[in-house]
Amino acid sequence: MARKKEKREIILMSAAELFAKNGFHETNITDIAHSAGIGKGTVYEYFSSKDELYIEVVKFNIERYLTRIRTSILCFNHFEGKLNAFIDHHSDIVQENMRATGMMIENPNQFKIPNGMQEALKLLLTARFEVVQIILDILELGQAEGRFSSSALSYYSDLFFDMLNRTAMRKYIFKLDEATFNKEKDLLVQMLVKGIN
Repeated sequence: MARKKEKREIILMSAAELFAKNGFHETNITDIAHSAGIGKGTVYEYFSSKDELYIEVVKFNIERYLTRIRTSILCFNHFEGKLNAFIDHHSDIVQENMRATGMMIENPNQFKIPNGMQEALKLLLTARFEVVQIILDILELGQAEGRFSSSALSYYSDLFFDMLNRTAMRKYIFKLDEATFNKEKDLLVQMLVKGIN
């Protein structure tokens, strides 16, 4: 059973890499099988179609992201530690995926969502809600520590997530060095904490 799960994961990782690099339409099952070091027929033992594989890649990537974020903040029991861990790990994950995102910015037609892939968008929106909830939990901890008081923490959590994504993307788009990027992250945190007060 473990071997079957392992093989499925290898297929998902290969597919994720190729979808990110080439886009959905330019990636085929033969390429994915070759990248995974297996036969094309083996891919179909696990996934009935490229569309299904794409949806499973989205689920797989979301789960890896959420696990990484949750694990990173468990090491801390105070607001500042949890917030900084979240920011650092989220920013790292965005940077790791910016190659695909950067290609989407440069050539958006290559990355059109396949027909019938509204499920992928629903998965991403659900994941976004979970991430905003993680941020809300961190802000509520800050509120409990007396760092700020507000009745609009849900709004601030949602807003902060969007601002953090933009800050992380700036590093890639404008090729910011680490010192400049860290300064921008610090400014974002200051704006969040001061804005809530």
